[in-house]
Amino acid sequence: MNLYSGFIAFLSLAVPCILVPLPKEHNGGIGIINPGHTDIQTHSYTVAILTGMDLLGGGVLVKQDWVVTAASVVHGFQKEEIVVRVGSNSGYYGGRLRNVSRIIEYPDYATNQSYNLGLLKLDRPVFYRVASHISYLARVPFQDDRSYGNLTGYGQQTYDVTKIVNGPQLQILGMELYSYTYCNDNFWSMYVPNVQFCANANNSGPCFGDVGDPLVKCVRPSQCELLGIYTGVNICQYNTPSTYMDIGQFYGWIQENIGSKRT
Repeated sequence: MNLYSGFIAFLSLAVPCILVPLPKEHNGGIGIINPGHTDIQTHSYTVAILTGMDLLGGGVLVKQDWVVTAASVVHGFQKEEIVVRVGSNSGYYGGRLRNVSRIIEYPDYATNQSYNLGLLKLDRPVFYRVASHISYLARVPFQDDRSYGNLTGYGQQTYDVTKIVNGPQLQILGMELYSYTYCNDNFWSMYVPNVQFCANANNSGPCFGDVGDPLVKCVRPSQCELLGIYTGVNICQYNTPSTYMDIGQFYGWIQENIGSKRT
């Protein structure tokens, strides 16, 4: 997760009881401000998507052999070029690797990139002792303005790649969530399509490697609901909300492709 002074601001393309607090306001400076480190045991549904040793983005286990991510993470790749790392605190090592047997992009993504959602079928299921799929998928469009959720992923902590040590580590960020209408009415610098919502954290936000990350709310560590998938909009910008695919609007499409029984 990225926390910095906005040097590259031009690069733009139910409250959970275990919520990470929003970082405190900070005036200026490049660096990590109140980073939210976590571990894969608490958020074992979080996965890293790679080609070779390059981190493409994040995703979420929604079934032991299915991952939801952003279509832009895997667009243009063949399934043989992609691997998914599960059950690790690092995006680069540990846990288990799974190959991908099928890539599905949301049908409208080819003509409208607002529909930035994709599915990956793993070549074989992940053992529960390694990682477990998320408990629930949102079933209705997001409307709960100023509620809170957690974003987890392996993305950079700063835009400066020279400051990255030991590869991408799993982190967590508490965010305040807003419906697309609230976003469009209150944040003059952005437009949010009606199939997305936005989220914000003080001087914090997703950065490179975080596209596809899951935004969830949890009533306890083992019971989390997937609300959104990070689209990559306003990447590495600390003072502008980031946008997320509204999973509740795509519940039917996801279930149709992965099967209704999520075991």
